[in-house]
Amino acid sequence: MKTERIDLYGEGEYTYPVKGSFRPFVMAYRHEDKASHRPLIVVPGGAYRIVSPTEGEIVAKAFYEDGFDTFVLVYTCNLLFDHPLLTQAEDDLARAAALFPEPVSVIGFSAGGHLAASCAVHGKASFRGMVLGYPVITMGDATHADTRRALLGAAPSEEQVRYFSLETQVTDDTPPCFLWYTKTDEAVPPGNSELFASAMRAKNRPVEVLSFPRGIHGMSLANAVWADSDPYPGMYAATQQMEDVSWCIVRKKPLPERYESLNPAKDIASEFQRLQVLRNKRHHADPLVASWEKQASRFLLSL
Repeated sequence: MKTERIDLYGEGEYTYPVKGSFRPFVMAYRHEDKASHRPLIVVPGGAYRIVSPTEGEIVAKAFYEDGFDTFVLVYTCNLLFDHPLLTQAEDDLARAAALFPEPVSVIGFSAGGHLAASCAVHGKASFRGMVLGYPVITMGDATHADTRRALLGAAPSEEQVRYFSLETQVTDDTPPCFLWYTKTDEAVPPGNSELFASAMRAKNRPVEVLSFPRGIHGMSLANAVWADSDPYPGMYAATQQMEDVSWCIVRKKPLPERYESLNPAKDIASEFQRLQVLRNKRHHADPLVASWEKQASRFLLSL
């Protein structure tokens, strides 16, 4: 396996007001043989506030084992709710997709699912197919509040709400989609997935839906790698968030609720790793839910 970081913006091209030196990038996991391997972009979730390590490298490596060359997108987020993202994350993903001469497939989770589908329905990138895991779809009543606020701010216009309510944006050219979710998801209402599936069917677009009777939000691979890894792999996904938290510490500002238990006197990277492992101790692998990965892989390879 060959790994490589690929920056998505050149000097002076990135204008989103970050707190440090962050620039969006992809982390590549490529095969080193001479065979042809389809590219797959992995888009972790995190409410557009963070890029979750739990849906990044471990997912990329699973699909790598299925024969894909995989690329984890570390995109712009709005942890502190101070600069609504609007189309910034879309632009990040579009740049990642433009790295490839042929249409690329994409897989996104939660808010990352919203980002993947948003880029697809708005024609920002040409995707061969997409996989959406427990995605946020609507900005309406069934949305995830933090996702909407980070993306659109506290008082979005009706036009903005409609543009980012993706059930209203499906077209005759929207790529084939594999959707999966759990019926007991208490963070992102499962109706989000069904809204998108219905919109796809209304346009006669190919869509497969896989629902599981139980499972929390954010189950990623739902296997032991997801639940039990220590140390947790792929913490590079949290690059921007580490800079945001460091900015808060230096200026003696309150830490975001997710990081309130962080020890500001210690190394930020090691503290992020510690907190990630602690969070994951609440997780349990579920072989039934874990079956989604092979089914999604077969779906993408069939396109």
